[in-house]
Amino acid sequence: MDRPRFYADPHNSDEHGRARLTCNGTRRDLAELGIELSEGLKVTLYTDDEGNDDPLLIDATVEFDPESAIWVARYDESTWRHESEERGDSKS
Repeated sequence: MDRPRFYADPHNSDEHGRARLTCNGTRRDLAELGIELSEGLKVTLYTDDEGNDDPLLIDATVEFDPESAIWVARYDESTWRHESEERGDSKS
């Protein structure tokens, strides 16, 4: 099964480096996709790559932060890639 993919803002991270899943773009995508967040859900997050039309992607795992009472996503830093790489586009 494919990982759900939705927007996250990497500049909206908590003190543990996890993306807070609270921004408008994230909420919009979750609603459009009909995704209900759950502990341990494996997802792919996307964000804009400033000055580039090729979004950045990263795999992450959803966690609930009881201290802040919000959903967050812990990145797998080794999975940063551009969308074009995932599609197999060749770069010249």
